[in-house]
Amino acid sequence: MISASQWDAYNAAVESIREGARSSVEGEVAAWLAANPDATVAEAREEAKRIMRGAVQDYDRSAAALAAEWYDAQGRANGARLDRAVTAPAFSDAQVDRVARYKASRLVEGDPSSFAAGCGSFAADSAMRSLNDTILRNVRRDRKKGVRYARVTSGRKTCAFCLMLAGRGAVYWTRESAGALNRWHDHCTCKVVPGYSGDQYEVLVDGHDPKKIESRLKEVERLTGAKPGTPEFSREVEMRDPDWLFGDEIEASYEGWSAREKRKLADHEKREHSLLAKSGLRAFPIPTDRSAPANIDLWMNGEFWELKSVTGDERRVGQRLDEAVTKWDRLHELGLSLDSTPKIIVDNTNGKADDEAVLRVIVAKMAQHADKGFDAAILMGKDGTIALVKK
Repeated sequence: MISASQWDAYNAAVESIREGARSSVEGEVAAWLAANPDATVAEAREEAKRIMRGAVQDYDRSAAALAAEWYDAQGRANGARLDRAVTAPAFSDAQVDRVARYKASRLVEGDPSSFAAGCGSFAADSAMRSLNDTILRNVRRDRKKGVRYARVTSGRKTCAFCLMLAGRGAVYWTRESAGALNRWHDHCTCKVVPGYSGDQYEVLVDGHDPKKIESRLKEVERLTGAKPGTPEFSREVEMRDPDWLFGDEIEASYEGWSAREKRKLADHEKREHSLLAKSGLRAFPIPTDRSAPANIDLWMNGEFWELKSVTGDERRVGQRLDEAVTKWDRLHELGLSLDSTPKIIVDNTNGKADDEAVLRVIVAKMAQHADKGFDAAILMGKDGTIALVKK
């Protein structure tokens, strides 16, 4: 297994190449544009192509060489008798031309800095593609010798798409697997890692257990009803704590709370905080300030959330939501940033209305309070489900 320190070292070496490619191309393109303010779009596009052709090829070769060296080292560490790895730089002159033409729209819009940045981003992505294509080429060559490959995220803060692929574990190279796993979005830093044991769910990198990732994603689907591959599922995954998604257990954080403040927590509040954590949502409850004109219940995912436990019918649910939205008005008057808009968690565990009825009330209240920015809520259902509700 690759240790965390070894993985960090590899990621750092890769990032040095990626950042070098990005900054080199972006810097050269930006400097040329600054020196030639009267250049036409066509002239700027052609100069950018010239710059990219030189730099991208150089950094692609560097990334491919790093990958080949790393592949050889992994083979030796695992006792595999393999031929020396070959490189597979991803550079394509046709792709450079397509990128330059596509990004040139920024020049037409009068945004040269975005044009330069776009060229730099392409250079970074091409270096990453060279790195991963090199590993894939050698895995394909060595598949009959038992070499598999897996997709592993560079860190724990990643998107639902990459997590789903990382949860598949190590597979043999086939046209089907290559088509599924060899897909990359812009700025992606996931890496292809070879495996030698024959165990699909072997932990190839410390802290990256594909079985746990797969299990957590299935848990998100079970809790929310959102289907993998949909925008709803992606939003649900993005809400979850990264450590939880990788299999760790999390708890609500009461950092800064006094023992007396903790004792004053109601049983339903403790249960709600625990349920959020078990569902992958790390909450930071905020102690109640009895002298303040208004309080917000907790901080989660970089935003304030109000938590409403409802026990009445649909009419009462609506009233509770109105109360929560009104609280933001008071807090804005007291200096809370206007960028902070109502976010409400509705606990319907003991409510009289069924979950579908409460969901309809939430959606109706979002429409009613659209001018207040109320566009996100979380519904805690009677069956233990927790789902994000977006306008």
